[in-house]
Amino acid sequence: MSVEELQALLRPARAFNQSHRLTGMLFYSQGLPGTSSPGSFFQVLEGEETAVRAMVASVRRDPRSTNLQVLIEGLTEQRLFPDWSMGFVMVIPPDMDALTGYVDPEKPRFLLPRAPDISPELRQLMQSLVAEYPAWPYPPE
Repeated sequence: MSVEELQALLRPARAFNQSHRLTGMLFYSQGLPGTSSPGSFFQVLEGEETAVRAMVASVRRDPRSTNLQVLIEGLTEQRLFPDWSMGFVMVIPPDMDALTGYVDPEKPRFLLPRAPDISPELRQLMQSLVAEYPAWPYPPE
């Protein structure tokens, strides 16, 4: 996706999330150069259940969305990304592969869909990627 397409995606999501007190992080990786592989997203949404479900339903209706999977849903003691209405980090394909390994049953890190809680390893991986890559925008909105 181009920068303009990403901005067009993020603006309404951030506005909705802010008005519904949702927080989270959106990881994006462009497809591998020289291939026809599409870009991919890995998203964390945190907040009141009804608002999170409304946002997920909106993403499902978006014709650009394919193969959407809810990996984990449930209550948590604290938010992972409390300062971001929708943080955004662009990562390189190998790092996205590390994240998506949690949703690919062929990968050793695979978690069953709708796992009751996030694994410490996935939590650490997301936090390390956010620390390693510059988040967009600077600073959190």
